[in-house]
Amino acid sequence: DLTMLKRAMSTISNAVVSRPMKVLFCGHEFTNGFVFSKEAMLRFDNVRTVQCSRDDLHKEIVDADVVLPLMCSIGTKELALAKKLSMVMQFGVGLEGVDIPNATQAGVWVCKIPSEGTGNAQSCAEHAIFLALSLLRNVSGMKKSLESGGLGNPMGRTLYKSTAIVYGYGGIGKQLVSRLLAFEMNVIVVTRSGLSPDSNEGTKNERETGFVRFIAATEMSFYEGVKLADTFFVCCSQNAENMGFVNKNFIAQLKPGVLIVNVARGGMVNYDDVYDGLLSGAVGGLGTDVFSPEPFPLDAPILSHQNVIATPHIAGVTEVSYRNMAQKVAENVERIMLGEAPVDAVNDVAAFRR
Repeated sequence: DLTMLKRAMSTISNAVVSRPMKVLFCGHEFTNGFVFSKEAMLRFDNVRTVQCSRDDLHKEIVDADVVLPLMCSIGTKELALAKKLSMVMQFGVGLEGVDIPNATQAGVWVCKIPSEGTGNAQSCAEHAIFLALSLLRNVSGMKKSLESGGLGNPMGRTLYKSTAIVYGYGGIGKQLVSRLLAFEMNVIVVTRSGLSPDSNEGTKNERETGFVRFIAATEMSFYEGVKLADTFFVCCSQNAENMGFVNKNFIAQLKPGVLIVNVARGGMVNYDDVYDGLLSGAVGGLGTDVFSPEPFPLDAPILSHQNVIATPHIAGVTEVSYRNMAQKVAENVERIMLGEAPVDAVNDVAAFRR
């Protein structure tokens, strides 16, 4: 009967779940991701959640069932060493450090945690606005004014009635646009097609909806649009096509004195060229949560420029987002234990499973 079937299924599930598993966090950065994930997996009796340094990755990955790379790469060598590996899961969205084709051939799932639905996108959007406001209201000037006993200085600027370019309209971009509109800004969104992903319209490369104008990254309207930007927000995925696209040639297309805010990935910005732009006045300020490489050299001149606000890759590091993301990790680990396909996988390993 149904009761006996449920008991049988429960017995099978418990037997599968009882298989000892090692979940490895590689790297000691983003500590709370490890702490919260370990807490979320305490309900599993036979899951051992450990953290190792990048230097110990090759030793620790040998017997790992699940790997979460924190600021390290999982490539051909790592996959060859990881004989027990079933899943590589990024504690976030970016998978540029994972060799997905080789992982697929090795029968290893590769998963990410979408920024939407966890609070991560909202956290990053809030941080982007924090960086922009810190530049506009001249936080470094405020400090100097306070230290000298000044009042009524420095003069600030507003988001109100200014124009923002939002480069990318994924989870973070959508959340950012809705918040910028609350500041009564003019918002131009750059997507690959020039259409909102939510649009049911055809293939035209430019359209307006409400106070938001969508333009395509490859169309002439893009180069016309960027000239209007008072603040240029980078919040798209990094790929081979957009590496280093914010360079001296691109900056020359922008309005003089533009503010550049990056809460995506550091590889899309040429920081030497941005520094030159800061010195010449072509760039009015840089607010960045990411660099390339990371950690960024502490003696880099750009970090000490008065019109730079830099934060240590913490845009998405909030308690609400990290606890929700930790639950996503635990859910996928449980799926692996049960022999099920994980959610939010970017590959299909059905034909390659060991």
